[in-house]
Amino acid sequence: MARMAPRRAAGLVFAIMGLPMFFTGAMLGLLLSFEYSMTSFAIGAVFLVIGIIVMALPAPPRPTPSVPTFAFGSVPVVPRLAATPTIRPEPRKIACPSCGASPSRVGPSGLTTCEYCGATYVI
Repeated sequence: MARMAPRRAAGLVFAIMGLPMFFTGAMLGLLLSFEYSMTSFAIGAVFLVIGIIVMALPAPPRPTPSVPTFAFGSVPVVPRLAATPTIRPEPRKIACPSCGASPSRVGPSGLTTCEYCGATYVI
């Protein structure tokens, strides 16, 4: 349900309060001619006129949203950054500097002993 503007709600309250007072005062004035009925009639008429005027005033313009709104069920399009290619170093063959053989195992400190020529080197 749409929300009513506060100004229009106030005008509606004035009009709803004034209408029964207007009719009650008019009926009592016709039937009984009490002074109270004329007062009720006048106050009801004033409330009714105030309510109609307040409801007829133009509403202030609504601010436009700065963030784009999306329809129900639509998925917002998020711009993606261009993927930069990951530069990976070319694999190199590790070889013994003395004989050129591949190391069979590398220790945790990086020190390796060649099984073929017995040379020790750091990887």
